[in-house]
Amino acid sequence: MAYKKRHKKSNLINKRSLITQLKRLDYGHIQFTRLLAPISFVMAGLTLLKVYELSFTIEQIIMLAGGALASMYIIGLIWDNTGLVEEEIEYINERNRFVRVMLKKNWIRKLSKATIKV
Repeated sequence: MAYKKRHKKSNLINKRSLITQLKRLDYGHIQFTRLLAPISFVMAGLTLLKVYELSFTIEQIIMLAGGALASMYIIGLIWDNTGLVEEEIEYINERNRFVRVMLKKNWIRKLSKATIKV
């Protein structure tokens, strides 16, 4: 009769899934800040308008929005042509390599056993 060996499920965090979760968290953080930055900028602008009791007409608001879009496009072109986009990609890759090296160390067991005491 064949005896089937059963493996115990370990409490250790699966390294591959942890890396995936960290990448998702990092990507979500980047997307969240990209979404939140223009919203907070507009809110700060509206607050300043309210504080100094300034008002703009619809035409002036459209002109300001168009100018802002044009300046963002020009800054993006400059950013791309100077090679800063590649540097940002290299930085992200270096950070991912650092995360992989840290996951190979022994602290992963300590992290899985850690509890938060209130």
